[in-house]
Formats: sequence, structure tokens, C-alpha cells
Amino acid sequence: MSARTPGPSVSRGQDAPGGTSGSWIRGHRVWVRRAREPEEAVFVVRRRLGTAVERNRLKRRLRHIWRLDGGRARVGMVVLAQTPAMGAPFAELRTEVDELMLRL
Repeated sequence: MSARTPGPSVSRGQDAPGGTSGSWIRGHRVWVRRAREPEEAVFVVRRRLGTAVERNRLKRRLRHIWRLDGGRARVGMVVLAQTPAMGAPFAELRTEVDELMLRL
């Protein structure tokens, strides 16, 4: 067994979860923030939200929303899925992502 090297000490108070740059715009189903790279999207679905099949299905749905609506925004963003996103209908998920994209 190899020893893990501890990561850098990061204060997560205001930028939480896991981010160190930009502030999260919080929705009910997803949180978004600007990405470091323009015109790219990162979709984060934590392991605790469900099985691999469920998490991958949600990531596919979010990527599809990005392809449909990302063309007009073209802003790099990080999307962090929350528990309510797992069972949300596609139309509601798309509406929330659209609203949050406009606020970026």
C-alpha cells in the first residue's frame, strides 16, 4: 500500500464545495460557476448521489442541455449537481440551468 501525499490546504468556507476560484450561483438542483477555460463545461456529479448508471445518466442529460443552450451563452462553466437533480424532469432541469447560465 502506498502512502498518499496530502493535498494543499484549501479554505472552503465561501467557495465550497471543492472550488477555490469564483463563487457558486446556487440553484435548487444544480450550482454553477465560471470555469477557468472559456467555452468549456465541466459536469460534476458526486458519488454519493447514486449508482454509476444514475450519475452517468445525469451527466449525459446535463451535456445535452449544454449542447442545446450553450451555443448562445458560450461561457465556460462548472456545473455541480445536487441531490434533487437526480430525479428532476428534463424540462425542469433545463429551465434551471438556463436561468443560472444567464446569471453567470
